[in-house]
Amino acid sequence: MELNLLVDGLVKQAMVLIAKVATTGGSRSPLAHLATQVFSELAEELRSKGLGHKVIADMFGISLRAYHAKPRRIRENPPARQANLWNEIVSFLENRPSAGRAEIIKQYPRTDPDLIVGLLNDMVESGWAFRSGDGRNARYRLVRADDIDEGGTEAIAAMLRVLIHNRTQLSFDEAQQELPSLCSEKIRDALNHLEEEAQIVRKVIAGKEIYESPLLLLPVGQASGWAAAMVDHFQAVSNTISASAQRRKGHELAPHCFGSTYHFDLQKDHPLYEEVYEHLCRFREATSELRAQVAQTAKENESTGKGTP
Repeated sequence: MELNLLVDGLVKQAMVLIAKVATTGGSRSPLAHLATQVFSELAEELRSKGLGHKVIADMFGISLRAYHAKPRRIRENPPARQANLWNEIVSFLENRPSAGRAEIIKQYPRTDPDLIVGLLNDMVESGWAFRSGDGRNARYRLVRADDIDEGGTEAIAAMLRVLIHNRTQLSFDEAQQELPSLCSEKIRDALNHLEEEAQIVRKVIAGKEIYESPLLLLPVGQASGWAAAMVDHFQAVSNTISASAQRRKGHELAPHCFGSTYHFDLQKDHPLYEEVYEHLCRFREATSELRAQVAQTAKENESTGKGTP
């Protein structure tokens, strides 16, 4: 029962987080792919835990036939071609330099033109597309790689570093699967940038390119890469909860199994505001120093053949 409550609570908080992030600053990030992505990735993670197809189908509450049919339907009809108008318009614009409003509306004769115009406006406001002209003369094109500022590569590179470090190894194909909204050129450029900066190591194993990142250090306060830092934070919390749940056996808990959660609900005029802020800064600095010592010890042990402690 408690595990069910835990899963329900985590899903709820994850949905709240996604909703908040997707609407940050008034933006409206497309979410049509989420249902497909959740099923595919959750099923894959369950398989990696050694569960069979029948068990996973039972966990989803569907028949084994339906379980096998769903991935097949996803492959035959990917999100960009499903009945989501946003993704269909994106797919339409991907194949041409630009398109006029009337031309786009003509592609969907059974759809309310006002809905199409509204989605086009959302794409422009959320940074997915550019618009030139107004009204009926408006033309649209998707944002291209060369439209993004220099921080774009840095942001993608930071996200790739998090993915590579947390998975130990990552291939180029896996990187594309993890970042489906990015074209292969952007991912390749970011990987090359990381390799040139010696932040990742590229290896060729059995003819396949593999990337590794033994140490993850995202600079504090860096303008680009904040999204990668948030993903890393979220994964750290997720790993902590998962480890605590797995260690819980018959209420026999070691003292260090659970962490403590502290909330400081303070305004800047609170008399203890500076003290709390300085305490958190000291904790971050001390933890960073300890992490550097651990990394240095591991490096020394590796060079002497002792292995990682």
